[in-house]
This record gives sequence, C-alpha cells and structure tokens, in this order.
Amino acid sequence: MASGVFSGAIPRSERCSLLEINITLLIQFINFIFLIVVLNFILFRPLRGVLQKRRAELSESHARVAVLGKDVQTKLSLYEAKLDGARKKGAEIKNGLRQEGLVEEQRMVEEAEMAAQQKKESIREQIIAETGAAKKQLKAQVDSLAREITEKVLGRAV
Repeated sequence: MASGVFSGAIPRSERCSLLEINITLLIQFINFIFLIVVLNFILFRPLRGVLQKRRAELSESHARVAVLGKDVQTKLSLYEAKLDGARKKGAEIKNGLRQEGLVEEQRMVEEAEMAAQQKKESIREQIIAETGAAKKQLKAQVDSLAREITEKVLGRAV
C-alpha cells in the first residue's frame, strides 16, 4: 500500500487512542465526585433550602390570600345586607313621609273646604240680610211710589 495522507489505513502504532484507561482517569473521576460533593454542600443544599423556604412562604401567602378572600366576601355580604336594610328603611321612611304628606294635604283641603263653606254661609246670610233690608226699604217706599205712579197715570192727586 502506498503511504500517504489519503491512504485509508493508519498503522496501529500511529493511531491515537481517545480513551486510555490509566491513573489520570481515576484521578479525574475522584475530582468529579469531590466537585459534586463540594457543590452539593456549597451550592445545591443552600439553593434547595432557599427554594423550600420560598415554597413555604408561597403556600403560606396562598393560605392568607384564601383567608383574606373569605374575610372580604364575608364583609362584602355584610355590607350588602346593611345596604339593603338601609334602602328598605329609607323606602319605609319615604313612604311614611309621603303618607304623612297625604294626610296633611287632606287635612288642609278639608280646612279650606270648611273655610270656603263658612265664607259661603256668611255671604249667603249677608245677602239674605241685605235682601231683607232692601225689601223693608222698598216696602216703605212702595206706598209712596204707588201713590206717585197712580197720580201720574190718573193725572190727579189721590
């Protein structure tokens, strides 16, 4: 075979082994294990502790949020109940005042009607009195007027 760069076969003596099993491999393996143990103590355990604390705080916060949510719902329902009670009370007061107003209006109308009736009666009595006085005055004058008319019609004194 021709030796050259492109000759496909490399002699065994010139071949490099990618993995040689010797003491350095064992040292590297021990280094790796040592690094894992050290990182576990220095980095991973504290990190897991922080993450566990965070999970505990989050679950505690969720529990507080749930309790506060229930408290808010309770207070909201109490507020709505009080608001409904106040609305009903306001409506009752409004209806009571309206009823009182209607009663007062009826009383005032009745008083006005009674005053008008009394005024009407007093005017009627005044008219009757004036009519009676006018009749008396006319009766007193009737005789003299009748005499004057008779004298004028007859043309002589009666």
